[in-house]
Amino acid sequence: VANDLSGSLELNVHLWTQIGVGLDCITQLVVKEKSEHISNEGMKLLVSDGASKNLRIVWHPHLPFYLEGACSIRQGKSDFAIEAVRIANSVETKREIFRLNKMIANGIADQGQGSLFREAGDLSRFGFHECSIWISSRLPTADDDEEILYKFGKLSQMSWYDARLRKVVKSFNLSESDVFALRGVFDDMLQGRVKTSILI
Repeated sequence: VANDLSGSLELNVHLWTQIGVGLDCITQLVVKEKSEHISNEGMKLLVSDGASKNLRIVWHPHLPFYLEGACSIRQGKSDFAIEAVRIANSVETKREIFRLNKMIANGIADQGQGSLFREAGDLSRFGFHECSIWISSRLPTADDDEEILYKFGKLSQMSWYDARLRKVVKSFNLSESDVFALRGVFDDMLQGRVKTSILI
């Protein structure tokens, strides 16, 4: 990601991102302060504990903070993956983000699906003056049409469609094709059981 997280300190602290799809995408990102007396081994334990809760923790022994990214889909929650990350390391770069947000809000610029940037963490409290991390991801709103948001499509017309399936689709952000593929596997297994029963 462009720009040094340490700003004018020029410590060459950089953030790297990876583009992907699927259940392991990070949907939330926060900056957290490291405990003052935590050791490197303690941080490794924190990473391991986070992984068991579908949290990705990134840290460095020389930094007083760490990043915690949540894989909400793995946690069984409906959410959208982070589409973009920006670093503001000066007053001007922060103004650029504000300007971009204004353009997105007015429909002039397109960032992903038109999602505004929001602050994931202010690093100035760690001595990184005027530095902050900003993320962009779609946020479901009360005005969103559920049918479009979760793409139920033809699913609602199926005889096996019910409230339980609707909840699973929303919880794991499944597409219509995902559900039909799973249903196909289930049907194949069911046919195999019927054939076995007839043979017996």
